[in-house]
Amino acid sequence: MPKLTALEAAALNEICEREASQQGILKAQIAVAIASRRRNSGFGFFTNLSTDHSLAPIGNGRRVIGSIVANVEGFEGPLFLLLFMKDGCVSMLEGATVQDSTVGVDFSKVVFNIDPASPTRLSQS
Repeated sequence: MPKLTALEAAALNEICEREASQQGILKAQIAVAIASRRRNSGFGFFTNLSTDHSLAPIGNGRRVIGSIVANVEGFEGPLFLLLFMKDGCVSMLEGATVQDSTVGVDFSKVVFNIDPASPTRLSQS
C-alpha cells in the first residue's frame, strides 16, 4: 500500500504535535499509517488511512482532530487540513481549499509549508 506523501505526513505530524492530550496514542497510530485510497475532489483531497487497529484507540469521543493550514505554492489561498477519526483510530485526512481548484494537482509533488499560526482545534467536535 502507498506511503504517505510529504504533505500528508507533515499535516499528520503537525496535528499530532498539537494534540497534547492524546499525543502518544495518536503518534503510534500515525507512525504505522498508510494511505489506502486517495481522491482529488477538485477543491482539495481526501486520503483514507489504514493503521494498526490493535493499537490503543483514542478515547476522547471526537470525530475530528486538528485544524491546521498549509500554504501551497501556486495556490492563492490556504489549504485547510483536518484529521477524521473512526472508532478511535485515524481514518481520513482531508485537505480543502476555499478558492483554488485542485483539478490536475498532484499533491505528492506540491511545495508547501504548514502555517504555524493556524488554529489548533476546531470549535466543534
